[in-house]
Amino acid sequence: EVHFNVPASRVVDPYADFQIQLYKTAACSQLGVDVDMSSGESMVVTGVLNGLIHDWNLRHPGLRVYVGDRILEVNGIRGNCNKMTDRVVDDSMLILTIRPKGCRKV
Repeated sequence: EVHFNVPASRVVDPYADFQIQLYKTAACSQLGVDVDMSSGESMVVTGVLNGLIHDWNLRHPGLRVYVGDRILEVNGIRGNCNKMTDRVVDDSMLILTIRPKGCRKV
């Protein structure tokens, strides 16, 4: 099951950070993305596979997660890829903060 929480600024600014809320189920429990964690602080999406993100993209075509987007935060954890990965593995509900590829924020 996939839910979303998108700030009003997302409609006005396609480069604004946004959040998505994902629930693992028996049928689908994998996030379904390849990521580059070399920065140590955020995860850059390098591939979208079958899984929760793919399902999100199908249901929310105007708010897709694309290759090149950054996962900045997972369930309140930010700035540490290893701790964010732990949340992805261990938690059944995930709130991800996404920064679109074209965003110029640091």
